[in-house]
Amino acid sequence: KNVMLLDKYRDYFKEKYKWQHPISIGKIDNNKEKMITFYNSKRIMKNKGFINNKKTKIKPITILLKYGTNYKEASEEANKIQEFWNFRNFNMDNYQIYSNLLYSEPIELGADDKGNYEFSFEIDLIENERKEN
Repeated sequence: KNVMLLDKYRDYFKEKYKWQHPISIGKIDNNKEKMITFYNSKRIMKNKGFINNKKTKIKPITILLKYGTNYKEASEEANKIQEFWNFRNFNMDNYQIYSNLLYSEPIELGADDKGNYEFSFEIDLIENERKEN
């Protein structure tokens, strides 16, 4: 069995968070003022050691948020997204998923060249395969 694909997490976020703006995988659109993009993280997993069971996998992802030119509004949205993923526990397909944020707050990336504020989130998604019935 493979790990869950990124589009499942994108769709989960869109539905459960009720995200109303553009959402993508792997590529941010520079023409959009507000959008969110999901990436498979390039982080090297250092904590593989604690998992020695084939039914559990860790999927490291990065989420990039771009949210307009108003800093206060953008940082409030970033904090809401941080809270959404913080210690979240949910089921998807045949997996129990537990999300672990690597940082205690959104990572501020400043503004793009159009003045839209950007934030990122580093998340480990711990995927536990549930027993087949």
